[in-house]
Amino acid sequence: MYVIEAFKSLLWVSKFMDAVDPDTDAITSAASWHLLKPAQASRFESSWQSVGVVGPAVAFLGLPGMITSAWAIITLYQFTQLWKFYKAAKEAIDAWPGRADHHYYGRWVVWIAMHHIVDISGLTVMRATLKSVVSEQDLYPVDRSGSFFCKLVLEPVPNAWFSISLASLIVDTADTIGVASVFFTIGTSFYFMWNGIAQMIPVFCRWTRNYLSHGENSEMLVRNVPALGFAVLASVAMLCRLAGIWRCQSHILNLTSGCACLESE
Repeated sequence: MYVIEAFKSLLWVSKFMDAVDPDTDAITSAASWHLLKPAQASRFESSWQSVGVVGPAVAFLGLPGMITSAWAIITLYQFTQLWKFYKAAKEAIDAWPGRADHHYYGRWVVWIAMHHIVDISGLTVMRATLKSVVSEQDLYPVDRSGSFFCKLVLEPVPNAWFSISLASLIVDTADTIGVASVFFTIGTSFYFMWNGIAQMIPVFCRWTRNYLSHGENSEMLVRNVPALGFAVLASVAMLCRLAGIWRCQSHILNLTSGCACLESE
């Protein structure tokens, strides 16, 4: 009994974290404009000036500008993916009456496209309902491949990366609530990404078996495996930078040169 109740509580926490992650990203984006002091903003900008091609652009936008720009660009990209799956669902619905297999595959195409739409939209309750509907078709397993890159990787990685930069700069100067809100955003981003990856691991295994045995799913592997590798490498790098907030006197860990030294040190 207690085990079941504990599992239900964990399941509720999981759904809560999934639901609030986009909100915390937006809140941190707005809060970064007043949490960062001019000297801290200048430190961030100078650290990016010599970084390859993108460095000057990042320095020009500044940390609040980068967090806001990343959030806005990712949201726009997600809208393009929503439109893609909306068109797929509409085409499948329009073709449904004339399909000989409309009782099986045609119906599955409609529901899986709608499942991807609500998944990308973050409509957690509707996603659970549509997942049940798709599963009832008993044709192919339900997965989150439609949202894997644009939602589960592209959304949390930049937000977590620049939120860690923000936390390292304000940890000594911002109030407790401000610092706690940024760390909460980082935590939800990590959880959101790795919870999604955990759900996709069986799907990657299935795709790999299908490719090795029948030559199928190669397109899905090519499209999603690089995103998985990027997420893993980015997670390792971000965890190192996160540890640097406590390990470094400056709270800033550069992955190439170690702890940053401030002029006052």
